[in-house]
Amino acid sequence: MLDTRSRGYWEGRAGSLAARINLATWFERVAPLFFYVACAVAVAVYAFRRVELSLLSAWIGFFVVAAAVGSWVAWRSRRSFFSSSDARVFLESQLRLETRLTAANSGLVSWPNQPGRAPTVLRWQPRVPAAWVGGAAALVMLALFIPVPQGRFDADFRGPPPSLVETKDLLAELKDMNVADPEALKRLEERAEELSKLSPEEQYKHAALEAADALKNQVAAAKANLSNGLESAASAMKGAAEGANMKEAAARLQESLAGLSAGVLPADASFLSQIPASALDLAALSPAQQQALADALQKASGKGAGNGKGKGNGKGKGDGDGDGDGDGDGDGNGKGKGNGKGNGKGSGGPGGGGGPAELTFGDKTKAGDGNLESMGKSDLTNVAMGDKVGQSTEAPTFDPSKVEGRTSGGSVSAPALGGEAAWVNHLTPSEKAAVKTFFK
Repeated sequence: MLDTRSRGYWEGRAGSLAARINLATWFERVAPLFFYVACAVAVAVYAFRRVELSLLSAWIGFFVVAAAVGSWVAWRSRRSFFSSSDARVFLESQLRLETRLTAANSGLVSWPNQPGRAPTVLRWQPRVPAAWVGGAAALVMLALFIPVPQGRFDADFRGPPPSLVETKDLLAELKDMNVADPEALKRLEERAEELSKLSPEEQYKHAALEAADALKNQVAAAKANLSNGLESAASAMKGAAEGANMKEAAARLQESLAGLSAGVLPADASFLSQIPASALDLAALSPAQQQALADALQKASGKGAGNGKGKGNGKGKGDGDGDGDGDGDGDGNGKGKGNGKGNGKGSGGPGGGGGPAELTFGDKTKAGDGNLESMGKSDLTNVAMGDKVGQSTEAPTFDPSKVEGRTSGGSVSAPALGGEAAWVNHLTPSEKAAVKTFFK
């Protein structure tokens, strides 16, 4: 009975000693990591307090990360932990019991008697890990109780977002054009109005800002489509008024009408009905009517010529744009930016006069004899680089009488010269012997 009591005492003493040593080892290794986790948690707690959010998620995240870090350190330190056998050997060395406890555990001798007072065999001084944990706790407490400034960083909403303002301006311009389909335009205006009815805080949220940007881009694309379609139709009508081919002009008009009828914001059907849709309808109009319709379409596109291009006929000096005069030589129709019409080709700086440098001429060079060819009556005023002016098809001709028979590509003039030289190799006797030895 006494031996059983002594065995329980020493085994309990060894087990508690192993647990204390293992806990100290784990704590010394995990304390620095806990400090880094606490730094992140302190920042999160302060940020949550700043935006007035619940701290529950921050605390849950802290405990989850702390548990994960503690488990990882315990797994990495498992080979350094003491077992009960290691603790018995440590007790034997500290209490000078030689190998009495190990022998008693193996049944070779009896267990030593229980001492009256348990001697101290291990003293732990956790100054460094305690400093890490204390710093972590101080950071978290500081994040919890430090005063949070109120109102300094509150958003100051002054009016609607810029994209919404631009959208309303674009819609107003479309309404002034008096060309777009009223129903389609009304739908876009209703979408803009829905965004305008949101509170200032809601308007500046991410989803509302994205919706305003998308609407602005859609309205801008619709306006550009209408303007380009009307300008293309005006160019076709102008070409017809100046004597261009009616079929080509009608084809361009049909393309313009197709573009104006499609998209998110098509043109008004009553407006499109005024534009000739076929070559017969176009030919039924007089040149004056065609020119008047071209001017109306150009004006409706918002790209009218009243404030941009000035035309002049004849030679001499013409008024450029701005307040200065520019000299121009040549006849025909010249273009210069400005208000109104000028006489001749002129170019002045916008708003301040000035003109281009004078042209210099050298000796004439002969281009050789040739035939003058006309490019037709196509309207080239809006032709851009890369645009197709016309196309033609032609089948290749084949003359069997001109086919020659097979001919030689060349003959050998001397041995080891020419193409056959690649197949001739000369080896020295020693090289031949080495090759024969290798391929035996």
